[in-house]
Formats: sequence, C-alpha cells, structure tokens
Amino acid sequence: MITRCFLHQNDLRNSITHPREGFFLPTFFLAIATIITSTERYIVPEDDTTLRWVILGAFWGYLLATLVLAVAQYSHVFANHKFQLQTTMPSLMLPIFPCMLSGTIASVIADTQPDIAAIPIIVAGLTCQGLGISVAVMIYAQMIGRLIQTGKSTMTWIKR
Repeated sequence: MITRCFLHQNDLRNSITHPREGFFLPTFFLAIATIITSTERYIVPEDDTTLRWVILGAFWGYLLATLVLAVAQYSHVFANHKFQLQTTMPSLMLPIFPCMLSGTIASVIADTQPDIAAIPIIVAGLTCQGLGISVAVMIYAQMIGRLIQTGKSTMTWIKR
C-alpha cells in the first residue's frame, strides 16, 4: 500500500474519496482499538500510573479521531455522492464502527483508571456506543427498505 501511494500520488486521495472504497478507511481504526485494549490488558502493570495516563490519552485521542473521521466521511459522502435505494450497501455503516468501539475500549480501561477519569470515560463510551447503534439502525432501515422495494438484498452474490 505504501509503495502504491508513492508510485501513484493521487491513489490515496482517490481511494478515500471513492463512493464505495472510501468506506473501508475507518477499518484501520478497528486495529487501533484492539491495540489500545490489548495494551491495557496485557502490557500495563497495575501500579504504573504513567502508563495509565498514556492509556487515558490514547482513549481520548482515539475517540476524537474516530468521531471526526465519521462526521467528515458521512458529510463528504452525503454531500458529494448520490445513492439510490437500490445501491445502498452494508459498508455504509463502516465509518461509525470505530467510534462505536470507543464504548468497548471504555469498558476495558475504566476499572483501572482513577474515579475522576473513569466516570467521563464511561459516559463518553456509552454515548459513542449509542451513536453507533443509532446510525446502524437508520442504515438497517434503508437496507430493509431496499429489500421491500426491490425484492433483492445486498447478498444476491450468495445465490451464484
């Protein structure tokens, strides 16, 4: 991927702004969420306050980055691309998934943080979880509308 980006300078921008391929950019942050939770569970010792602050900073940085990415990506997609009900796809949910995973990260790191930091972590995690579920429900409604209107789901490739 790095070689491709160096050899073809516009490929990264074209990939991110592509109406379908761009939805897979946020999956990078799914790996980051796994790294944060695994670091908390397996690397940070119980008595190391410095690393607790590092994890706290990583959580808030992750939450901010994924929230900005989701808002920016949905704003770009809805402003610049027109999707018909027949072309609605499940990957439309991918931009909100990393933000929704902030709730999972919060559940992992909240017990080891001081109470003054744990409460905002839990509230932010639950808020992001609720935001993700709300967006997913709206997109599922589109998918059901597509199924009702066209009689075809997005899984028609399975029949082949």
